[in-house]
Amino acid sequence: MGVMKPYKKRIGWMGGSFNPIHNGHLVLAENARETFDLEKVLFIPNGHPGYSKDEFPIEPEYRLKMVELAIQNHPQFEVSSIEIGRETPCYSIDTLRLLQEKYPSILYQYFFITGMDSISELTSWKDSVQVLEMTQFIAGSRPGYTEKQVIERIKYLPGCIEKVHFLDIPLLEISSSDIRNRIRAKKTIRYLVPDVVFTYINEKGLYL
Repeated sequence: MGVMKPYKKRIGWMGGSFNPIHNGHLVLAENARETFDLEKVLFIPNGHPGYSKDEFPIEPEYRLKMVELAIQNHPQFEVSSIEIGRETPCYSIDTLRLLQEKYPSILYQYFFITGMDSISELTSWKDSVQVLEMTQFIAGSRPGYTEKQVIERIKYLPGCIEKVHFLDIPLLEISSSDIRNRIRAKKTIRYLVPDVVFTYINEKGLYL
């Protein structure tokens, strides 16, 4: 009789700037959690994304707080600060190594939750082959992208077909950059972000 492999708990994780977090992020996370039976979803705001100051006008602590507020009433959503405070950009391979320190891969199975647009660029990621060995992907539908187009762009990466799972979600055309632009133009962002995030942005005068 063979030795049974231990059951691995499924953990979803979302990395990014969350600048700010918006309802599109939350819809994707919740649909992924439900569809793939994830025990939890970790939101991991990056600390030093390597973008220009014009694109990143606020400190990571503000972005971390907005994520905390947005998910505070969801028992299976958690925020992680493992990237906050790093002085250099943290790539997906680095985040996975940090995750393994708290959630050993012998006990946990990782699912990176992102959009089709990000997955289509997978071949340009740092250590993309190794990333594919360490995590599976949940690719949420995005306007202008099809499964066929994405597969055509990544199919030469070993193991990618088995590791990338496509997920149809309501297509909310919301972006953090559009939200920032609306704030600067003094236009409303109500219903684009959770109410608590809307209030926090106004109280702190963010993105003005």
